[in-house]
Amino acid sequence: MAVITSDFGKRPKPCPTCSENHKGIDLRAPVGSPIYANQDLKVSRIVDTGKEGYGKALYVKDPNDPSKEYIFGHLDDNNPGGYKVGQTVPEGTLLGYSGKTGANESPHVHYEVRKNGVPIDPKKDTGIATFEKGTGNLLTTTAKVDKNRPTKPVQPPAAPGKTLPELQAAREREKNKTGPGSNTRPRPERKDVGILINPRHKLNDGD
Repeated sequence: MAVITSDFGKRPKPCPTCSENHKGIDLRAPVGSPIYANQDLKVSRIVDTGKEGYGKALYVKDPNDPSKEYIFGHLDDNNPGGYKVGQTVPEGTLLGYSGKTGANESPHVHYEVRKNGVPIDPKKDTGIATFEKGTGNLLTTTAKVDKNRPTKPVQPPAAPGKTLPELQAAREREKNKTGPGSNTRPRPERKDVGILINPRHKLNDGD
């Protein structure tokens, strides 16, 4: 059974930046607990607010009732399947992993339901997802860490940019190769260069 650590509605503030008017329910869940879809759900938003608000959150809708939007907040991974907005997450598919992102005091899943944009008590709408694949709902199942959770490949850090002295040295080397200016074409030898004569000037050949 899931444990509700913070119910819908008025509550004492659990953290300095948390709201007193709770728009959903908080379900205790250790970081890395999988959440599965109990039906086909369409992705409406994928959000990451950093250390504020819901942190990594997934917003989905029921294709048969688009007036309702379901929100899973404070996730550790809010899009393990790589879905895009507008795509459908099939029944039985992984929605995300619980976490501790955003503004909170302990690992949990914030579950919220909005009817035409207005938050409603979500305890009557917990059947869309489950912590245990293929059975129960968010309240009747228990969140457990998936020890076989695949790890995402780590992106290599971007190569550091050149410092100003390095850029100046590179420009100096290029200048020594091609001469001053930005024209990198080989410069002709002196013997190939003609003499430009201003026709207004007189040549003093006899002096």
